[in-house]
Amino acid sequence: MAYKGGQGALSWGIFNMSNGTTIDVVVGQSGNTCQGSCNSQSDGGGGGGSFIWLAGADEPILAAGGGGGASSQSTGSPYR
Repeated sequence: MAYKGGQGALSWGIFNMSNGTTIDVVVGQSGNTCQGSCNSQSDGGGGGGSFIWLAGADEPILAAGGGGGASSQSTGSPYR
């Protein structure tokens, strides 16, 4: 049996930027699916978060959490 990982969070915002502003984007993924006989040693890993920040900035201007990994206890759908 396969258990699905979480889909991750949704996040949005409206930002005023000037022409020529450079942004950096890192895109995460959904959590991994747990295949076969899932147990605490073989559960799926979580997906990474997604981040947007102004080039050269120390902190992102927008962030969203990645989806959690599936486990043998992930029987509901969909997990976020």
